[in-house]
Amino acid sequence: MKLDWKSIWLRKGNKDTNDLLVLNGYENTNIYPIIVAKKIQDVLGFDPKHTVADSVNEMMENITEHEDFSDSSYYNIETYKRFFEMERRNNHSRIL
Repeated sequence: MKLDWKSIWLRKGNKDTNDLLVLNGYENTNIYPIIVAKKIQDVLGFDPKHTVADSVNEMMENITEHEDFSDSSYYNIETYKRFFEMERRNNHSRIL
């Protein structure tokens, strides 16, 4: 059995399951996602206060308060475009 990521991806993608532990592709490796996540937390000094499920639940509870998702501030790419455009203008005005 090949252990390159493309082979793992194709083999796992054809499994009839939603179990992420079966689908993750890390068996037969020495990579343990829980240990890697803990190491990242330790190195970055990250201490999560909420679980992903708690965060999603909170967003779903509050989503009706913010129904105008056409506002570009909800989209990182649009926010970054505005930021870089302002930077470009500021740099241009400094040159003049």
